[in-house]
Amino acid sequence: MRIKITAILLLIFGSAFAQIDYSQPIAFDFKDLFQITDFDLRSDYPAKQNILLVAAAKEEKFTSKLNGTYSFTINGYVEQLKFKEGVATIPVDFTNTSLFYIKHANKKGEEIQKLYYAKKNSNEVTFFYIPLWALLIIPLIIIVTIAIIRKLVVLGVLALFIGFLLINGLNISTITGMLKDAFAYFF
Repeated sequence: MRIKITAILLLIFGSAFAQIDYSQPIAFDFKDLFQITDFDLRSDYPAKQNILLVAAAKEEKFTSKLNGTYSFTINGYVEQLKFKEGVATIPVDFTNTSLFYIKHANKKGEEIQKLYYAKKNSNEVTFFYIPLWALLIIPLIIIVTIAIIRKLVVLGVLALFIGFLLINGLNISTITGMLKDAFAYFF
């Protein structure tokens, strides 16, 4: 009886083990424990003249538990950044000012994208975060301003023309009659 139960269990569990693909290595990655959900740029300039990327995991502000190699896209180039205690050095050299567009996709599929403007002075580097929505708002403001100014220019030219006619002795009824004749000629 015991042999029958052992044989049945071996058949059940043996078939389960047979379905495991042993060609792929089975490993646990500690990067799965600490997902990067936010990051910030800092500088240790002028001491080492490096740009540092400080990472945050989950709900914490910034964490020192993050270690390992993570993939980031910096200005369109994929870089493998090595984090030690939550800080990685970015391999970038710039002269006075530069823009940094940094993107990271974690294992959950969340994509974090940030744009920074960096300005280097004689003894420090200052980073300004530029929200991505500002890249849409600024052109819209420019387009609306141009449209308003264009209408104002047309109205200003029309006002100068009517003012010139009024100063030179024409009255309103003569101007309206002249405009009616001009429209009738074109249409």
